[in-house]
Amino acid sequence: MILAVNLREAAEQVEMYITRHRLSFPHVLDADAKLATWFGVRGTPMSFLVDRSGDIVGGGSGYRDWTTPAAHQLIQSLLAQDEGNAPQTVRTDSSWQAADATNAEQIAAGQTIYAQHCATCHGANLEGQPNWKQPLPTGGLPAPPHDATGHTWHHADQLLFKITKLGGQAAAGSDFQSNMPAFQGVLSDSDIWAVLAFIKSTWPPQARAFQESANARGK
Repeated sequence: MILAVNLREAAEQVEMYITRHRLSFPHVLDADAKLATWFGVRGTPMSFLVDRSGDIVGGGSGYRDWTTPAAHQLIQSLLAQDEGNAPQTVRTDSSWQAADATNAEQIAAGQTIYAQHCATCHGANLEGQPNWKQPLPTGGLPAPPHDATGHTWHHADQLLFKITKLGGQAAAGSDFQSNMPAFQGVLSDSDIWAVLAFIKSTWPPQARAFQESANARGK
């Protein structure tokens, strides 16, 4: 089910938009921005994928291409819950308090969590969104790649953990808009470390060595 929430616009204006674009899914009005506050919306458009348990399992700020194979895979896994086939539940080890790119168990868990929560924006193969260096009309940048073609490996583990848990704006300056949502309350700390371990495990030796030096510097 698709549910659109309109933020602080008059009902007549919303009705005109729905009619002009022949939209068939339901719309609700958030005149006082209570829903936006609850969901931590910083700008529009912003999308969320919610499973049958009411848990947010994907989404983000800005334009998102929901026609990609990764998006289809995630949506199909959510629809499968109707048939009693819920997506695989991953239980991470609470002792994982670092991203170990040599820990096969942690990497495997991280790969599954990444597919369920991250691939919609960052790509099934960590390739990111097209033209990820070009600003979006709505502000900020598209989701960057996490493979060796991006810049994730330029940053220390602690910074990557902070961005994932608290959102990109927590690490960005006040003059930059980040579209990376916070996963605090969605993923546990050990879940986040597992995802980072998976991402790091895909980098070539040179990138991993550079990132280890960033860890040593704490940047």
